[in-house]
Amino acid sequence: MWKRLHLALIITTLGLSAACSSGSSQVVTTHDGPAAGELTTTTTATAEPSTTTSEPAPATTAPPSTSTTVAAPTTTTTRVVPKPTTTTTTFPASAVRLTIKNESPRPVDVTGNGAAYHLRVGEVRGPVPVEPKADRNDTYTVVMSGTNCGLGDAGPHFQSGAGTSVTLRVVTFAGGGCDPAAGVPNIGVAWEGAWSGGH
Repeated sequence: MWKRLHLALIITTLGLSAACSSGSSQVVTTHDGPAAGELTTTTTATAEPSTTTSEPAPATTAPPSTSTTVAAPTTTTTRVVPKPTTTTTTFPASAVRLTIKNESPRPVDVTGNGAAYHLRVGEVRGPVPVEPKADRNDTYTVVMSGTNCGLGDAGPHFQSGAGTSVTLRVVTFAGGGCDPAAGVPNIGVAWEGAWSGGH
């Protein structure tokens, strides 16, 4: 009996399982913890490197902009500037080129060989064509507009030759006057380029 217990104790001490074959009963003794002086073997498992691969996060792409900027329509206004009216004076081959200058303080009406011209104060008209008279008896008149004050004459004023230039200046004289009460002075004419035989 002692031998059996002693064997069971030895088996228990070694952490093994044993069964007794004598008799019909079976005794199994186990021991979970190590006894004093027992050899304990520790196995350290080395962790394998992780093979898990993290997928990179998908790149975020901003959707294309759908905003549209519409420019305001431009309105262009074109201003049509009328061209200045150009008056072309035809000079006959036999005509004299006459220029008239009103240097008097009032408007005047002037004629030369029948052609009439109205000049404002300070106005210069011409050159205008004047046909010399075949009988050399050229005429002119100068009248202050709205009055009976004026003068006139006949003579070879435009006989300097075809195409020549003649200037008739309407001037005033000091003292007295045609109508002093109305402030109308005496007037006269001064010629430039006229035929010297007449002046």
